[in-house]
Amino acid sequence: MKICFINNLYGELSRGGAEQTIRTLIKALEAKGHSCKVIEASKAYERLSSLPKWRRFLHHAFSWADIFSYWRLKQRLDKGAFDLLWSHNLTGFGLLAFRALGKTKKIHTMHDVQFLHPSGLMIFGQEKIFNSLVARAYQFICSRLFPKDALLIFPSRWLHDTYQRYLPLKQNRKLIIKNPLSESIELEKKPNDVFTFLYLGQIEEHKGIRMLLRAFSKLKGEARLKIVGDGSLLPELKANNKDSRIDFAGHCNQAKEYIKQADCMVIPSICYENLPTVALEAASLKTPVIGSRLGGIGEAIGDERLLFDVNEESCLEKLNFAFNNSQELKKIAETARQNLSVPKVDEYLSTVGKAVDLIF
Repeated sequence: MKICFINNLYGELSRGGAEQTIRTLIKALEAKGHSCKVIEASKAYERLSSLPKWRRFLHHAFSWADIFSYWRLKQRLDKGAFDLLWSHNLTGFGLLAFRALGKTKKIHTMHDVQFLHPSGLMIFGQEKIFNSLVARAYQFICSRLFPKDALLIFPSRWLHDTYQRYLPLKQNRKLIIKNPLSESIELEKKPNDVFTFLYLGQIEEHKGIRMLLRAFSKLKGEARLKIVGDGSLLPELKANNKDSRIDFAGHCNQAKEYIKQADCMVIPSICYENLPTVALEAASLKTPVIGSRLGGIGEAIGDERLLFDVNEESCLEKLNFAFNNSQELKKIAETARQNLSVPKVDEYLSTVGKAVDLIF
């Protein structure tokens, strides 16, 4: 079977859970004898992050009229003659991309709220953003362009319920299933001489990195915070960091090694996340995780006791708990891990295959 994955970024530019999920699926599918290809967005999309916020907003808001991206994608799909199209993040292709998919069997995995608001984000305190006139008009356009014959996959119950409220897409088949994880490699756990917290992700405002840094700076005791990742805020935060306990490691390709060696991972997002893959990875490597009480983060962490409210005081309280109660933290995290029910990739493909009448 010839399968085409469609995502805005891939390869060296990968920066999120969607790309990791695609890599995991391709490895498993190719092992089964299928032929897989990934189509990425144009080079222009890569430059979007450097544009002013209002320019990015306008780009997304009017992506439904991007006829050029539509034709580029259609030509590549027609040439490929694929048996299955599996789309993920379409920001950068334009909403007309759905019209380019034609009558080929389709799957679309939802990773965020990009079809509910042009920004693709819902920040804490801005929960009414989906009710604005701009958002409602955008949702109406999305509902008309979205292919009614596509299977929709929602990695979290929260994301599914949010779309049901604002953009139900009633004619589409829907499946709620967590993203699969790649097989965990055996990594030796070396005891840390100092309790180590880990932040792993984009160094961007909506990820709550500032809140985490402020909270950690007030933590009393000998602890370390390792910041792993890249983003627009990295130069500023590194230049202004005066706490010697904080280490900015920058971008890395060995995320699992950092996760395994950490005593506790922190996901301090101030935006509503879908289902953070790093939390699932940490669970598979038996590293405790604490995170903000937003969106599907709790579904990825698995226990209410490991969540904090989106403010500095609550974050500090949970950091203190983790630092001063490491053994109890491990017990809670172990129980949470057992209750997560993250599918293995073969199980995931079997479930998805049955939903679209395919045998992978």
